[in-house]
Amino acid sequence: MIPSIEHSFHIGPLPVRAAGFVAVVVTIRINTAALRQSAKAREQKTGADNRTQCWTRYIWAEDLRMSNSARHRILGWSHLNILSVGALTTDELQRVPPEGSLF
Repeated sequence: MIPSIEHSFHIGPLPVRAAGFVAVVVTIRINTAALRQSAKAREQKTGADNRTQCWTRYIWAEDLRMSNSARHRILGWSHLNILSVGALTTDELQRVPPEGSLF
């Protein structure tokens, strides 16, 4: 009679529990790393969207500022001032030139 595998390799309850614990710890670490990557990717996407939105508004305000209409120029300058202190502002837009300057 050939002995079955269960009789040949008897593993006690302690190593099985230890292996189960290690598997749970590894799973938690992998899931934590995946969540961190997901949060980082979401943060990068939000930052890119904010920069795109800011530059779109900046170009629109510059177009108004260069208009022939005095009302449009005033509106363009006011929007540039708002953009320069807004939450979407990048470092490049922090330096809005004073009214009437060329640079």
